[in-house]
Amino acid sequence: MDDLYKSFQHDVEKLQNLLARVDLFESKNKVENVIEILVHQLCHTKVGLRPDKNHFFPHFHIEYKREFSASYSIEPLKCLKGNMPRKYEKPILKWAKEKQSPLKKIWRKLINGDIVEKEWIIEILEKDK
Repeated sequence: MDDLYKSFQHDVEKLQNLLARVDLFESKNKVENVIEILVHQLCHTKVGLRPDKNHFFPHFHIEYKREFSASYSIEPLKCLKGNMPRKYEKPILKWAKEKQSPLKKIWRKLINGDIVEKEWIIEILEKDK
């Protein structure tokens, strides 16, 4: 595993943990759901930036549990479109606020067509920890 993957994986795992806590606290039978939540927090969150010629507004996409997905603007931080339950909004926006600066920097490089080297991404993600 390269350093870039490890660094971003750590950030996404933090977000997964926040979302899994929402499920835990909403569960009627908390003891039975603990194993299911641990599975979800390990492998069910995807975050991506996919700028193209039709999307100049800085945003990221998130998919959770393969059943919810939404797009969020980076600045201001808000949901643009999608199917994300309100109970997940607070942890998603909290995570995005913590990573807002590197997300904006990555977006600018991608939209400008610049080559984004893994060393540079690692450096900016590390600065914002």
